[in-house]
Amino acid sequence: MVITSLTKDSFKIQTKDLTILIDPINYRHFKNVDLIINTLKPSLIKKPEEENFLWLENQGEYEIKGCQIRGFKAGEKNNQEMTVYLLKLEEINIGIFGFYEKSLPENLKDYFLNLEVALGRSDGETAPVFWVTSEVKEKEKNNVEYLEKFNLKKKDIVYGKKTKIICLKN
Repeated sequence: MVITSLTKDSFKIQTKDLTILIDPINYRHFKNVDLIINTLKPSLIKKPEEENFLWLENQGEYEIKGCQIRGFKAGEKNNQEMTVYLLKLEEINIGIFGFYEKSLPENLKDYFLNLEVALGRSDGETAPVFWVTSEVKEKEKNNVEYLEKFNLKKKDIVYGKKTKIICLKN
């Protein structure tokens, strides 16, 4: 799988069979997309009338091309409902946090215990193997690898080490 940053808060995940956009802000990124995940509702961009993809902006359970998705309400910010997502893709557990920056509510923490990748802003508590972001806090700058894109396979995941922060350039 390849993860890239499209903008400060927008990401793209690509596998051989699936292309996912997270919090897109530009329609030009929609070409050949299978799934669009919005962590804010209303979303940052209006849902197109013609769609050839799955559009998510609500909590619930979904599946597309072997990717299992669960969305959970995480609260509200500036009159926007915030949803965090848990994806199982290529046998890798991925947490999609989007704009959510607080500690997860107690009723959600167990769902996100075994993350291998977290994508979005850091909540300061979740400890995946990799944290992928496009913006790094000052206190985290010593433990960061800066990349254009992040290539990941299940065999690359090594447990028991400190979380590795990957900052993607956009």
